[in-house]
Amino acid sequence: MLGSLAAGVGSLALVQYLSRYRGDAGATWFMASLAIQAVPAFAYGGGLLLFDPAWRAFAEAFVWIGLAWIGPLFLGFALEYTGRGEAVRSNWFRLLFVSPVGTTLLALTHPFHDLLWRGFRLAPVLDLATVLYTIRPWGYVAVGITLATAGVGVLLMLETILSYGPLYRREAVAVAL
Repeated sequence: MLGSLAAGVGSLALVQYLSRYRGDAGATWFMASLAIQAVPAFAYGGGLLLFDPAWRAFAEAFVWIGLAWIGPLFLGFALEYTGRGEAVRSNWFRLLFVSPVGTTLLALTHPFHDLLWRGFRLAPVLDLATVLYTIRPWGYVAVGITLATAGVGVLLMLETILSYGPLYRREAVAVAL
């Protein structure tokens, strides 16, 4: 729990630090991906303290919201950073945001359907409010899209390392990690 909350604080601290680079290529996308990364970190860490099922499910919804947005935002950063900014302005790239928008809507309306998860129940471990549930097909699609987009972003960063050599190596490796 403390690790998750610390990750959220660390992500926001990085956003604050990087704010001075806002005008640089990809900086806004990177700050957005770090800021949204803080959402599931705080939601999960805080959710472990919520034993009321409704509040715990609400926290879990924010875990899903954050996870759904990280990949496409990171891909936007990688495209801008590696000089492929025109791709970010394409309709194909905009289409990638159907998944996080849909996941956000499904997560926020979770009490009224089981389209994202089903069978949500508390399963406490070590006095923490862990949960069990069955992920529904949309959840797998959302996870697949966020992992695929983040993976492409990492590959773009690795390609940058190989192309530019040692000039940007340290920065690109840090970002990819």
